[in-house]
Amino acid sequence: MLDEPSVVAIDLRDGRPSAVGLEAKAMIGRAPAHIVAVRPLRDGVIANFEICEKMLAYFIRRVRPSPTVQARHSDMRALRCHGRRKTSGHRRR
Repeated sequence: MLDEPSVVAIDLRDGRPSAVGLEAKAMIGRAPAHIVAVRPLRDGVIANFEICEKMLAYFIRRVRPSPTVQARHSDMRALRCHGRRKTSGHRRR
């Protein structure tokens, strides 16, 4: 099970994530000027698709680090939740 906050620290120089989850949350207010902490989800709705995609990819890699883990633990499941106030753009995705 993975229990991490939906926070991503982005390096503004190259646009790449420098930290995700707990590590990124710890950087809020303490990071250098070129790193900004972003919350890609707002009220259960995706606010930034690109950063959310990178965050989810990171979380999936944390749960399934290698193909051998996938073979040994084939019972892994994913749960998708969504907010009640989703827009028409979110309904299409």
